[in-house]
Order: sequence, then C-alpha cells, then structure tokens
Amino acid sequence: MTVHSTSAPTRPARRYSFVFRFSFFVLLFAAAAALRLSYLNWDQFQHVHPDERFIVWVADSVSLPGSLGEALDPARSTINPFRWPPAWNEQAGKPRSYAYGHFPLYLLAAFAHLAQRIALWFGETTLAFPPAFMPIYTVGRHLTEYNYLALVGRAISVVADLGTMALVYWLAQRAYGRINESQIANRKSQTANRNTQYAIRNTQQGCWLPAPTL
Repeated sequence: MTVHSTSAPTRPARRYSFVFRFSFFVLLFAAAAALRLSYLNWDQFQHVHPDERFIVWVADSVSLPGSLGEALDPARSTINPFRWPPAWNEQAGKPRSYAYGHFPLYLLAAFAHLAQRIALWFGETTLAFPPAFMPIYTVGRHLTEYNYLALVGRAISVVADLGTMALVYWLAQRAYGRINESQIANRKSQTANRNTQYAIRNTQQGCWLPAPTL
C-alpha cells in the first residue's frame, strides 16, 4: 500500500504565504517608523503637551544620588519625584505633585544621560568619523537639557511603539504557524485512516489495489 503525504504540496503555498505576510509587515513597520519619526520636534521646543511637559520638568531635576543613604532618604534623594532635590534653592525639600509612573521618568533620565555620555565621547575621541556623524555630538551633548528631554522621550516612545508592532507580529506568526501545523497533522491522520480503510476493504474483497491518491 502506498501512502502519499499531503505536506509536500502545501510547502510552496506556506512559503509564499509567509513571504507575503512578512513583506506586508515590513511595509507597515516602515510606514509606522516614518510617521512616528517625522517632525519629532513638532512643537519647536514649546512643550505644548501638558503631561509631557511636567514629566520633562521633573526629569530635568533628577540626578544620580551621591550615596545609597541619600537615595533612600525621601527628603534628600535626587531621584524622588515627590520632593524637589536639594540643588533647587528655595524649592529644595518641598513636596511636589507627581501623578505619573516612575518607570518612564527614570527611563527618560537614564537614557538621556547615557546618550549624552556617548555624544561627549564622540566629541573627545581622536577616531575619525564621517561628517554625517557630527550631529551625534552637536545635538547629543544637549540631551539632558530641558528643551531636548522631550525629544528623547518621544524617541523612546517611537522605539516602544515599533517594538510593540514587532512583538504582535511575532506572536501572531507563532500562533498561525501552530494552527497550520495542527491542520496539516489532521490532514495526514485523515489520509492515513482513509488509506487503511481502503486497504482493509480491498483485502476483504480478495484483491489488493493501490491506495488512491488524496
């Protein structure tokens, strides 16, 4: 008895389907990136978004504590968003309202300082870079300033949005692949059962015929 597998004919179709889905995702991803990165400084440093403005205002006052004890002391901590840090003169130690999450605030401050360090390294290094890399230093050295912190936050938001797109695509691809594999396995099982039934029926009739191709 010859059993013909149904998986071979489906491989080209599955490959073309994957290429189509992936190409469509790449187009969507590129369009989303272009739209989100266009006019990142759309308000021309005016800080017209109230929530963004307040987070940037607080992030501008966040700095690395001098010691662990200072970091854990709410009155002296330079990373406590609910009180003004000691360096802010008459506002020092006074409470301030902060109704947003801590993670975006610390991520913004940490990323801005890290990017500024990299930019300063570009300006101090003796390595030769093409002129196209010059904005990394000329713009990057200002990233911890009040005006530029909003741009850093928007760039982080772009990365988060694009990462969400990629994650959703990956999850959908995994789920779709598992459904496809399950359907193919069911087809194989059904074909095997039918071929077995044909063989038993032909044997009972006293003759052996090749199993039909399904």
